[in-house]
Amino acid sequence: PASASYPAVLAIAVSGGGPLLGDMDCNGVVTVGDIGGFVLALTNPAGYAAQFPNCDIDAADINNDSVISVGDIGPFVNLLTAP
Repeated sequence: PASASYPAVLAIAVSGGGPLLGDMDCNGVVTVGDIGGFVLALTNPAGYAAQFPNCDIDAADINNDSVISVGDIGPFVNLLTAP
């Protein structure tokens, strides 16, 4: 209606589809600093959860097969060495 007032700006929040793959320390970037967290997530998930309580362990599922396993190592290395 002509008499209705509408906001001048419409803000829309869009959330991502999950954690940044390979970002095991939750700092927003994938670096060599993530190697320890990745190894911990792979070998000791409970230890990873204890050391990084605010991080999502699924960031270690690099090949996106819903399992954190040795199959994620090569793709993780690729993330670290990508230009």
